[in-house]
Amino acid sequence: MLRLSIICACCLTFAVSAQPESRSEQKQGTTVRVTTRLVEVNVVVQDKKGEAITDLVRDDFDVTEQGKAQTISAFSIESNQNAFGLAEALPPNTFSNMPSRSGASQNLTAILFDTLNTPIADQAYAKREVLRFLQQIRAQDRVAVYGLSASLQVIHDFTGNSEALARAVDHYRIRSSWEQTGSIAAVEDQTWLAENEQEAKIIAAMDAFLNSSSQLIANYYIERRTAITLQALETLANHLTFIPGRKSLVWVSAGFPFVYGSNTMRLNQLTEGMKNFSEVLARTARSITNANVAIYPVDARALMGSAAINPSSSAALVTNTARQASAIDTQAMDEVLASQSTMQELAEQTGGRASYDTSDVQGAIRRALEDSRVTYTLGYYPSDTRFDGKFRSIKVSVKRPGVQLKYRRGYFALPDEPLDDAHRQKALSAAAVNLLDATAIGVSIEVGKAASGSSVRKLVMDIDTNSIKLEPVQEIWAGGLDVLFAQFDEKGNLVSSVGRRIPLKLTVADREQLLQHGFVLNAPVEIKGNCHHMRIVLRDLKSGAIGTVTIPLNEVRE
Repeated sequence: MLRLSIICACCLTFAVSAQPESRSEQKQGTTVRVTTRLVEVNVVVQDKKGEAITDLVRDDFDVTEQGKAQTISAFSIESNQNAFGLAEALPPNTFSNMPSRSGASQNLTAILFDTLNTPIADQAYAKREVLRFLQQIRAQDRVAVYGLSASLQVIHDFTGNSEALARAVDHYRIRSSWEQTGSIAAVEDQTWLAENEQEAKIIAAMDAFLNSSSQLIANYYIERRTAITLQALETLANHLTFIPGRKSLVWVSAGFPFVYGSNTMRLNQLTEGMKNFSEVLARTARSITNANVAIYPVDARALMGSAAINPSSSAALVTNTARQASAIDTQAMDEVLASQSTMQELAEQTGGRASYDTSDVQGAIRRALEDSRVTYTLGYYPSDTRFDGKFRSIKVSVKRPGVQLKYRRGYFALPDEPLDDAHRQKALSAAAVNLLDATAIGVSIEVGKAASGSSVRKLVMDIDTNSIKLEPVQEIWAGGLDVLFAQFDEKGNLVSSVGRRIPLKLTVADREQLLQHGFVLNAPVEIKGNCHHMRIVLRDLKSGAIGTVTIPLNEVRE
């Protein structure tokens, strides 16, 4: 048995050891991510009637990247048609960011109910439709519902319990989004009041000043909506990264502030003077790419004749001239068309399906779930080994006529995260406070009992070996982890933060044993008296991949 002891300067003792795993656990722990240079593509194959085709094999598929044929190195079929029961419960005092596979569905559907980018009238309609859908899910379905307002909220995490989901959504309050209404700049045009050319010039100058000021205010709200939305998508994608199988994100919204396109990821409403979101956009694109999530945008604007499309018809604008009203309506319609174009591109590029100009929001969500019933997973190592950040197109074909395919149309070949100390500290700090646990590194943690009169507890961290990136350096395999233990009080204030970098230098034999038997860290941690919950953060030194586990202390049994 491999055993390596490291004494850390922060007074934590880590023991790296190998523990045997069952054969099934090893199989279930396997992950593929772009950062490991194995590209994963989930493919939905249906006949002309929309029924799933379930009898295809590896040789029935062909994959090309940028027009060049690729060798399919990994192949699997995932189905939740015969899944039953609930996921196996974790042992007492054990917490994990990895889903149990016993009796659980292989494919997941997350619903993002977006009140940030949606007028309140459309929110009420969309909420009723989501509730109708949740009443129809089956026990083997795994559905989660998240809310997006001023921040991302967990309405209910993954479950097959339709009553629990519906109850949670019913209790979720809709809200008027100041960020959404404030994003539309007022349009002033009073030159028609002028009695002569000189007056017209003066009025035009005043209009220009007012319009410029209005645009500055609108820019603030656009920036705020964009930042919140991108952060929420990055958090959700990181939460879903480790989970195998097809992952569908149903985004119910009336506004999509960015484009995840065939060549770039950019903002829809970028105007002069706005904040540069290039770093955040790149980070979100990386997260979507790594998580391999199929996005199903659903337009919440069911009634296209509403004030959301023709804002001049609202009571607040009845005093506007016909000329002003026309300008405002034109601006609103342009934004609707832009957001619907974004919806279509998001769906096509990630393997989902866009639904708009429809009064059947519930049906659109149902179609996303049906697409996940049976999926094929193809994995290949790209022949082009340059990861230069450019978009690479993927094409999948099947040697069978009359079939329909859904899959992501490409990915951003992004290099690994920067590994300098500034980015390292920023990534660790962000992961410690994110709402959802990140899953790019899979880990289960057992919390030991404290000795009498002691506040120290032993944490046994069982880490998925496929999540760790090791690189050959001469005859040694090198890698490592950053480990951070953050403790928070009941209000979410940081109480204590302590961590250490753990380098790994393994011989060929050590590496094989580690991959075969597993990777365990043992760490004694002193629990502060006012600690309400603890967040353990693991960050891979080579890839920058992050996994986190949250431990509520009130759930730890003595």
